[in-house]
Amino acid sequence: MNRHRHHEPEASLARQEPHRGSFIAMASQQMNEKVSLGMTTPPDPPADTGRAQLSTSGRRHQVAAVLTLFLLSPLLGEVVGAALRLSNFVEPLRVVSILCFYGAGVVLIREIAQRVRLNGWGIVLLGLAYALIEEGLALQTIFNPNGVGEDTVYGRAAGVNWFWAVLVCGYHVVWSVLVPIGVVHILFPRQSRSPWLSRRMLPVFGGVFAVGTALFTLVSLLRSDFRPSVTQIGAVLAIVGLLIWAASRCRVRDTPRVPGRLPGTTRAGWTGLGFGLVWFAFHLMAFIGSGTSFVWWVLAAVLVAVAAAAIVARWMRRGWTAQHQLAASFGAVLAAGLFGLLLVSLTNRLVDVVFEVIVIGGIVAGYVWTRRRVGRALPAGPVTLRRVRPHSWTHLSPAGRAHRRPAPRLGRQRPPQRARRHPRVAGRLTGRPPAWSSPGA
Repeated sequence: MNRHRHHEPEASLARQEPHRGSFIAMASQQMNEKVSLGMTTPPDPPADTGRAQLSTSGRRHQVAAVLTLFLLSPLLGEVVGAALRLSNFVEPLRVVSILCFYGAGVVLIREIAQRVRLNGWGIVLLGLAYALIEEGLALQTIFNPNGVGEDTVYGRAAGVNWFWAVLVCGYHVVWSVLVPIGVVHILFPRQSRSPWLSRRMLPVFGGVFAVGTALFTLVSLLRSDFRPSVTQIGAVLAIVGLLIWAASRCRVRDTPRVPGRLPGTTRAGWTGLGFGLVWFAFHLMAFIGSGTSFVWWVLAAVLVAVAAAAIVARWMRRGWTAQHQLAASFGAVLAAGLFGLLLVSLTNRLVDVVFEVIVIGGIVAGYVWTRRRVGRALPAGPVTLRRVRPHSWTHLSPAGRAHRRPAPRLGRQRPPQRARRHPRVAGRLTGRPPAWSSPGA
């Protein structure tokens, strides 16, 4: 009997438990009335689609970020500096090779850095490996005595264009890798700390990068009769492997922020412009030549690169913000645009000059638009508070502007309501004057 008690009808349950049985009987009667009237139970509430919509929106933003970086890297690396001019767009092989090599290569660098959790120095080392693959293996300008085109390169020794190698590697690290990745991270801040490519898309972009490398090599072979030796190719491959290994050791670590004053965004922009103009002045020197030994010019270029890296690293430790990064990137890109305008002005093609002016105008417009967008977004960097008066604070925004804000009084706080007592009574009970009372109490 006890084993089958849970199968007893509701009448027996009602006899054993009157209140419970009456409740069950009333519920059954109401259910029967609803069914007789054609009414059914209300449907289940709809499932929460917020996560699905969020994931879909996140995928769309990731696709947009990948496409932006894929197009921005060749634009800043080749078009702005007049390496790819409007008159060169009639050469489809060259345009496709630049788009595949730059776009897919920089996307892969960024993806590797996110998956392995590399810091900024790791990205710099990967950028150097990327530059050596392009200029040492594909285009072979590091070893070709004619350099780029038919121009003789200054600073050649032992079959290597040393001065040009330093300049072109530094150029690709900054203008082809660091600046495009930084700008895209500013445009898509929510996707800046996560990988963008799936496991299926990684080999796809790797194949596109391989196609770009092969096309670059084909263009180099068709343009010049120079062929690098096996020793030179092996040396480049060894250095590339060493750089990749060194980059894998540069992992992201939690480093304490160094207290100090950040410069304004205007100063950051002028700093980027100044270092950029100095670097492109070295480019002119590589083709013009000098009576002094090229070793001094190589050392000067290396010192300039080290100084720029040290300044940026110090600002980053002090709280480098998106506004500072955007301003410095704009200054560097503007320097490349001015250098490109100088190069095209030395030719007799007015179309290229007009196109370069339009490109520079687009750079300025893009900077203004991006700065307004960043200004409307949430602060990308730390917000510090510095007290200047007893009852006011100076709010330092990421842009470096100071705004006066009222602050609560930081005097001695009274204890909670339940702990309030007269000072003399509290002193008698505890044997010492209360912390919130005045010294003379």
